[in-house]
Amino acid sequence: MTTTVGIRSKDGVVLAADKRASKGFFVGSKVVQKIFSLDGATAVAIAGAMSDAEYLVNLAKAERRLLALRRGYPVSVKESAKLISNIVYSSM
Repeated sequence: MTTTVGIRSKDGVVLAADKRASKGFFVGSKVVQKIFSLDGATAVAIAGAMSDAEYLVNLAKAERRLLALRRGYPVSVKESAKLISNIVYSSM
């Protein structure tokens, strides 16, 4: 079971996650990264299959870079959330 927590304040967001990779009572690893930075100001916390999550993070990073290059200015946090939502719901 994965635990991820996000706490929003007026100054920003704090993300926290456990580090275990487990399935049921089997613990495959005790040191797994579950919080990923998309850039200096945007991060995501993940839960679920690690391979799918890492693929999603890498795809989101690439799409955000392309969008920023096309437009000439950075992608906002809200736009990043919508982008990831669209990727997930289009079945990657």
